Amino acid sequence: MVYWSFPIIGSIFYRDESDSSLEGLLLTIMIIGISIGFVLAWLKMRIGEIILITGGTILSIFAYITAGRCKWLAISVSGVPFLVSGILFLISHYLDRTLKHDTK
Repeated sequence: MVYWSFPIIGSIFYRDESDSSLEGLLLTIMIIGISIGFVLAWLKMRIGEIILITGGTILSIFAYITAGRCKWLAISVSGVPFLVSGILFLISHYLDRTLKHDTK
């Protein structure tokens, strides 16, 4: 999330209208949506998990389609961290429910 905040903040301060693209806009929307999902994962685990896993998958596909030669590198730095975070939240939620059920 911090990794993607630099390009987004930089694009706010550096406004070159000739460099605007649909790709940049879609990327910004996806990153903001996934960031909201990350915050929601702490508050409402189930909703946050779904947003992180779905967003990470979509961002991985987007990175694969838009990357040049290094498609797997683009996927590994773009979508995979969010996908792994969502899966870890899912495992944590499952273990939390299982442990609470076993202690009762």
